[in-house]
Amino acid sequence: MSISIETSGAIQSSVNGNIIADAAFDSHYDGETLKIKGFSDGVQSYMELDNAAIQKILSMPSHHASLEERIMSDYGSHTKKHTKKHTKKHNKKSNSAKKTRRNRSTSKK
Repeated sequence: MSISIETSGAIQSSVNGNIIADAAFDSHYDGETLKIKGFSDGVQSYMELDNAAIQKILSMPSHHASLEERIMSDYGSHTKKHTKKHTKKHNKKSNSAKKTRRNRSTSKK
């Protein structure tokens, strides 16, 4: 079974017609070696990675805390109760400013 993966991409960002970022890459993976060519803001790069290097990169944690620790830190446990009190704002008006309208029937049947 032979494997061949090729990818490429480019991005150009501008603000008010002025280019602020310009980058592109081209890569080829033959099942054993990943070859990556790219440039970013005029600087060219080339890299070759074997399967062991790819595995090492993919196994590196992106954060020092585990995923579970980050979720618990961000969202807490399910048993945690919210302690924030909601308050209503009351606009006080003087009695003379209030208008009351009542519909009463004065006749009884």
